[in-house]
Amino acid sequence: METTAEFPDYGGDSGFIAIQGKVYHRVRPSHANSAVRWILYDGFLPASAPHHDSHAQRLPPAWVRAMQLGLIRVNPFVLYLKVLSQLPPQLCPNASVIVEDTGTATEIAAFMSYENTALAEVRPRRLIVSRLDDRNHAIPTTSRLWEPLAYPLFFPSGTLGWGVVGNDDQLRQGNQANAAIGVGVDQATTQIWYYRLLLLREDRFALFGRLTNEYLVDMFTRNLECRLKYIRDNQHAVLVEDARLMGEDAVEPTQDIYLPSSFLGSNRWASEQIADSLAIAAHFGTPTFFITMTCNPKWREITSQLRPGQTHTHVPLVVARVFKQKLRRLEQLLASMFPQAGRVVYLVHSVEFQKRGLPHAHILVKYAADCVSPDAIDSVISAEMPVNDDDARLVRSHMLHKHPSAYCQREKNGVTECRFHYPHPIRPTTTIDPSGRVLYRRRSPEDLWVVPHCLPLLRAFDCHINFEAANSSHLFQYIFKYIHKGPDRARYMVRAPGAAIDEIEDYWNARYLSAGEAAWRILGFHITRKEPSVTALPVHLPDATNHRQYRRRDNSQENSLSFLDRYFVRPIGDFLSAPGVIRSFDSLTYSEYYTIFRIAKYDPAKAGRLNYFNETHPHDSLAVRMHVILRSTGSRHVARIRAARPSEGERYYLRALLQHRPARSFQDMLTVDGLQHDSYQLASAALGLFADQNEGDLAMLEAIASLYTPHQLRVLFAHLLVNDCIPTPAVLWNDVRVHLSLDHIFRHENHEELGVNHALQELSTYLEEHGKSLADYGLPEPTMYSAEVEHELERWNAQRPEMGSRADDALGVLNPEQRAIFDVIVNAALTGTTLLAFIDGKAGRGKTFLINTICDYLRAREHIVVPTATSGYAAQLYPGGRTMHSAFKVPVNERNEMLKSPIAARSSRAELLARAAAIMWDEAPMANKAVLACVDDTSRTIMDNDLPFGGKVFVLLGDFRQTCPVVRHGSRADVVDASIKSSSLWRHFTIFRLTTPIRNAEDPEFAEFVDAIGDGAGPDVALDMLDRVDTEAGLIDFVFPDSVLTQPHLCCRRSILAPTNAQVDAYNETIVSRVHGEQRTYLAADVEKTLSQERDLWNIVKARSKRLAYKVATRVRCPYVDRV
Repeated sequence: METTAEFPDYGGDSGFIAIQGKVYHRVRPSHANSAVRWILYDGFLPASAPHHDSHAQRLPPAWVRAMQLGLIRVNPFVLYLKVLSQLPPQLCPNASVIVEDTGTATEIAAFMSYENTALAEVRPRRLIVSRLDDRNHAIPTTSRLWEPLAYPLFFPSGTLGWGVVGNDDQLRQGNQANAAIGVGVDQATTQIWYYRLLLLREDRFALFGRLTNEYLVDMFTRNLECRLKYIRDNQHAVLVEDARLMGEDAVEPTQDIYLPSSFLGSNRWASEQIADSLAIAAHFGTPTFFITMTCNPKWREITSQLRPGQTHTHVPLVVARVFKQKLRRLEQLLASMFPQAGRVVYLVHSVEFQKRGLPHAHILVKYAADCVSPDAIDSVISAEMPVNDDDARLVRSHMLHKHPSAYCQREKNGVTECRFHYPHPIRPTTTIDPSGRVLYRRRSPEDLWVVPHCLPLLRAFDCHINFEAANSSHLFQYIFKYIHKGPDRARYMVRAPGAAIDEIEDYWNARYLSAGEAAWRILGFHITRKEPSVTALPVHLPDATNHRQYRRRDNSQENSLSFLDRYFVRPIGDFLSAPGVIRSFDSLTYSEYYTIFRIAKYDPAKAGRLNYFNETHPHDSLAVRMHVILRSTGSRHVARIRAARPSEGERYYLRALLQHRPARSFQDMLTVDGLQHDSYQLASAALGLFADQNEGDLAMLEAIASLYTPHQLRVLFAHLLVNDCIPTPAVLWNDVRVHLSLDHIFRHENHEELGVNHALQELSTYLEEHGKSLADYGLPEPTMYSAEVEHELERWNAQRPEMGSRADDALGVLNPEQRAIFDVIVNAALTGTTLLAFIDGKAGRGKTFLINTICDYLRAREHIVVPTATSGYAAQLYPGGRTMHSAFKVPVNERNEMLKSPIAARSSRAELLARAAAIMWDEAPMANKAVLACVDDTSRTIMDNDLPFGGKVFVLLGDFRQTCPVVRHGSRADVVDASIKSSSLWRHFTIFRLTTPIRNAEDPEFAEFVDAIGDGAGPDVALDMLDRVDTEAGLIDFVFPDSVLTQPHLCCRRSILAPTNAQVDAYNETIVSRVHGEQRTYLAADVEKTLSQERDLWNIVKARSKRLAYKVATRVRCPYVDRV
């Protein structure tokens, strides 16, 4: 067995076998990645180790011969498969290294092979066997023949291993062999259960030591491959299930591959674990102690199970089981050994495995009484050498930082320092620094290297137990950071926003698996544990249909309700929440309800019992009834509401309402002080959750108080910035920058400046996607700024092969007109020749297809292309498209006077535009000539070139028959004067025309008819068969008769298309006046951007600009539709 990454090479004692990367099999014993080094030499020792060259020579030939004869006598595969001595020498190079001086003696050959072992070319594993009839057969990983063929020493009689029945047709013609080994026998147990039972029941796995290590790693990765293949093949179903759990409704089709939250070790799994742990911290407070316990391979429970010549590395199963019991014992002691601290409020642990495979656990524990004073800390924790000789021996053995490694060393100002700050200075007393870190008392030089510990635990467990005071909830992230970190080469992976994501490939590339971890996982031991447990509650809108709490065996969900729906039908009345404390069900919020109560299947026999309550379903409800049971005081529980992003709109505001107020229905959520609002956003604003111009600041502070992860905080901060929700961004950034950078600060060993700098880089990337920059908000630039050029190149890197193939296919279908234009533009872009072109073509002439082909062709060759359009809708037609105003930051000025872009000559945006091989501008005829002049001036400044548009390749396209520039109250002459044709720059453009219909090519008559209409020369067609009205009152009577106005859901399906906003306001006023009911008027919550503006001027501004009304009049049951 080999891997796509080299085996680790460590000095010192040997460790468990460990792998990194994908697994494959090949007979190359001398190769650096070969597992033969594990078995004969030891892959964890340098090649220069004394025993490296002589280990195989010490194997007595008689032993090898006896093993061969035994296998030939009892193994049924020998009669049908070739052995190594029968294969050509080139197919098994260096095979003699395995058994020296045996010549061509017969051996059983069962091996996996790949011609290429490059990371990108290793395909799913197959077992290749060679029959005596010269035919090779591939055995898949799900075959029951896999284990007896790959591990003949473990299965000398050819006993079948785990597999899926029906996958062994590769040996179909060997009927006698099939009969001998019983291929058709059913395999009922699951894969992991099979391995678990086999390893615990069979003593032979304790004999083979290093081969057992290989078997554990190989079988667990075999299980992973099966699971990951299922996830890849069923990606859409996985995404739908994840969305259901998160409370989201829609799943967009995507080429990205994600690992679900149910897959241990995935990003989503880690996020869920951190969110659960942070919910515990938010509910109960920060932890009291942080403990790290490491397995001691010299424990008597481990050494008593070793055979002569064995070490702990030969018995990974024993190590895992012993550490599991020790960890359980430690948690029991923590619950009772500090009576002065009170009871344990919560405990969270995570198990992780060292590079050598030894397990260790990180534990956070909180007690009822905090340990925050120096005297209280000294009574529990010591960082000094004990006076007692036995205790001092334990400290010297386990608690000295006496072997500094490359991992803990770093360069700073030319000096090598320990990242854990050892040796510490002498301190006469324990103190706590302003950041909350405890500086322990160390009164003698012998104490400078002592790791903080708790002596009673050190005596009880005789192992390394780092015991420290914890005063930050952010330690939760430390617990989980190792679970999915991968090797160093994958730790800082940066992917462009547009690049395809493949988390399965990332998992293989970044994963490090030891035999110790494989044993732990096969035995079914938990990686994490939280006490009390946590329930994650989804949030969904009322029209959601895929968020059911319980599913029937037939997968039907008609009679099932979600967590949120069941919250709405909770019991009515009061309950005794604690002795002497009476609470009402109506007062419980969403999370409080599930924290205090649990839901169980309804049992008529239990109805009426103490603490059993009934849900309040409507009489016509078909939903399954459930019991609502009050949790006992000793059964503590935490419920958290799953996070929602501000960009999710109504779902985000619904979550805010659910956090702060109780309700009985979705409609109840919309009602504040007896007034029902039209949206959850309005309701949350009326409730004061988002009340004034400081709502952005309040949202950030609330997110921090709710213990959002730093990544979530940065995304929220960027969203608030681009929506102008933060009045003073620089001030807020200075207040919260540490909270937004904690993960980066921790990753860079608590270097605040470096962590904040990386957080700024990430924030800059988010803003660039919206055409913004840090400077736009007065935020500091990161020291190492990531230019937009690098962002653009990386964005398309993964898609270059696909784009090249797509461009080649498109070239084959371009018509002569399109191909001529393609050649001119591409040649100019590739040679850097100046080109100003305008592509003129009516609708359906293939302009968009041509530009996309040019973009694909140039991007596939690592060139930058900037496709833009006058409108955002047209910009979406091009991958990576943006509006011209966004790309060149053209100011929006109604009069289009004195337009000047703020892009600086040496800014990141300027570099992107300067490096662009071509810039495309769709719908250019819609733009005002002033915008064209602004783009020209900006291009000249960026390129430092006085040629038109800086001498770049600039391609405009569009149809002058369509929408012209908009000039307020302008005459036809004004519109013509505003056109880009009237610009002095127009004479520099070369005109290319597309005349051949593409969209309607199969119907020339219809194409001609459409063109005639576009030219204003089409025939008049009488529409006498349609009803017509000639008054506004008649129009309103037709669209919104009285029978419709009484039914709001029908009103939402109808609308009147009007040419101006003023006409829309007039229609709305008339229609609202016809709705029966009391009329109410609401004022907009205006916020001045400059203090010089007076509120009294707002109505005047509205009257002039015809913008949204300052006052809105409405009535009960009057529907409002956003963005018709």
